[in-house]
Amino acid sequence: MRKYSQAGALFVLVVLPVLVFVFLKVFGRNHFEVPRYNPVVDAAGNAVKAGKDTVFRAVEACEMYNERGQKVGVPASKSISVIVFLGDTCDVNCQKRQKQLLRVQEMFTNSPEVKLFSITDSASKSSTGDIFLKAKVSPAKWFNLRAGPKRVERFKSEEIFLKNPRYAKTFEFEKSFVLIDKERYVRGFYDGANPEDVDRLTVEIKILLDNYKE
Repeated sequence: MRKYSQAGALFVLVVLPVLVFVFLKVFGRNHFEVPRYNPVVDAAGNAVKAGKDTVFRAVEACEMYNERGQKVGVPASKSISVIVFLGDTCDVNCQKRQKQLLRVQEMFTNSPEVKLFSITDSASKSSTGDIFLKAKVSPAKWFNLRAGPKRVERFKSEEIFLKNPRYAKTFEFEKSFVLIDKERYVRGFYDGANPEDVDRLTVEIKILLDNYKE
């Protein structure tokens, strides 16, 4: 009986910790998923499947112009993109979104694959874009872009905010931050004036970054 007790003690002291370590090493990593938006739908409005998986539509890159008149593709190739559409005026909510986007920039300063885009209709004569530019913007990370009204509207309605009533919510363009992954899939919409919603954005960017490392 004493031998069994000694064997049990040896198991607890030596073997069990090793088994626990192996278990945690193999199964202990938490894997979180960020949802995808804009599924491909058939003529009846049903989501298209590939086996059991829903097929989602990737955003087609759109060329716009930066403040130097250079063409810039958005969303960025092989990058995680955060997009905000600017309105005709920069009111209190606009200034709140500016502050929150600066916070996102600062948080991901050392993550070059995360890029920010503020998009303004080139027909707008407001200084909204200029106000954003006067913030502490990193030129390599935050791009202030303009395009013609039709191009911006097409990019919004046909690429970002698809108007399928079964799957798409109604988003207010000028309030939302949009998250797009490296494969150009829409991964989230966030109220840019709401710090808690922007907290969710930063967490989901970190999840995407972690998943790309695997």
